[in-house]
Amino acid sequence: MLAPGMSLVYGSGDTVQPAWQYESVNVVDREGFARCVVVTREGMAPRENCSRGDTLFQPGADGVLRAVRPIGPGMTLSVPQASGSTLEYQTFATRAQKVGGVEVAVVATTIVTRNVGGEETRRLREMYAPALLTAAEGTFEEPDGAGGWRPTQSFSLLKIRSPISGSPGPVGLRNPLERAAQGTRATHFEERACGVPVEGGCRGVVTALARDAAIPPPHDLRLGVDRLDIYCGLAGPCTR
Repeated sequence: MLAPGMSLVYGSGDTVQPAWQYESVNVVDREGFARCVVVTREGMAPRENCSRGDTLFQPGADGVLRAVRPIGPGMTLSVPQASGSTLEYQTFATRAQKVGGVEVAVVATTIVTRNVGGEETRRLREMYAPALLTAAEGTFEEPDGAGGWRPTQSFSLLKIRSPISGSPGPVGLRNPLERAAQGTRATHFEERACGVPVEGGCRGVVTALARDAAIPPPHDLRLGVDRLDIYCGLAGPCTR
């Protein structure tokens, strides 16, 4: 779902945070993994993210890919940290959640931080969106001294801004097509439109077909299609 030029806007309380701008999203091959992408966010170093089964992997300082979090329902995972603390993940049900008119799949996740002595020091309850590689909303908590937890800060994803425009509006055909091609190994794209973009929103379906035998299914067609459907959804009501 991530694409070059896309930005995510978060809020916490009454404060809207600076947008997370994605400079590049590149698909890479890793033996033994279903999918790997290298994501570069503005002002940050590139980070590789790989999935296998219902688990997300990222490389450590030595470059070796290690499990960093579960992304399927009903899972647990303990992840040791360099500081000596441990992150304990537990996932629950999945559901669809709308963010600024865009529907994303999320998995309810609880992350408990334990210090080197095994004491619980912090808890994060969030709705994690694997397609965005980040959470759609969450609440940080700390021990209340009586065996429970008290909230300290909450956040939520307010908007997913299209690479084409920063706010809902008309969507052109050529720019989304070119954007969809970035970060893929497709060598040829063609566009087909049923209905046309109009001022104030999208009316119809814009589709890009990626044709390259080197791209394994299901990404040979669906990658372009999904991304352009997302752009249409940002601009107004579009259906497949």
